[in-house]
Amino acid sequence: MKKICSLIAILFFINSVYAQKQYLELNSKYPVAKVYQKGMSTVKVKNLVLINDTTLQYSLSESGETQISTDKIRYVAIKKGTRAAAYGAYGGAMGLLSALYGVLSVKNDPTLDDSGVNWGPFIAGFTVGGAALGTVVGLCIPKWKIHYAPDKSTSFLIELTPYSNSNLYGLGLKVKF
Repeated sequence: MKKICSLIAILFFINSVYAQKQYLELNSKYPVAKVYQKGMSTVKVKNLVLINDTTLQYSLSESGETQISTDKIRYVAIKKGTRAAAYGAYGGAMGLLSALYGVLSVKNDPTLDDSGVNWGPFIAGFTVGGAALGTVVGLCIPKWKIHYAPDKSTSFLIELTPYSNSNLYGLGLKVKF
């Protein structure tokens, strides 16, 4: 029971660490992105760059570059590859489960004789085939990572530091602008 509770706590911690906001980096070039605007449609763009804290620059086509204020966007999705690995793993798992179901169905049927059958290649073939099919499907599905424009209120850093003396305990506060 202790192991299960610690596993759940670790999974909760990993999820909370993963859920932190990611911000666009200044002067970093993102080759493919989607800009989600406030009250408007989504725009798929190329060569996205955060010029300063208030301006994004991107190109819609080869014609030229466009600038937009960060106040007009909700967030930006940056393309970070494909889902080939995850879909390959799901496909392999489905192939393995399908092969095992087939083998168990034959083993449980008293009218079928499977005494001379080698089930290893059958199971391996279904697993590899499912993984290959899942990988091909995953190559067609892009993976997007959500980034936010830097907030105007995040231009300072707050640090809390514990303080302890022989008789005194306290909390220090530093604000760096």
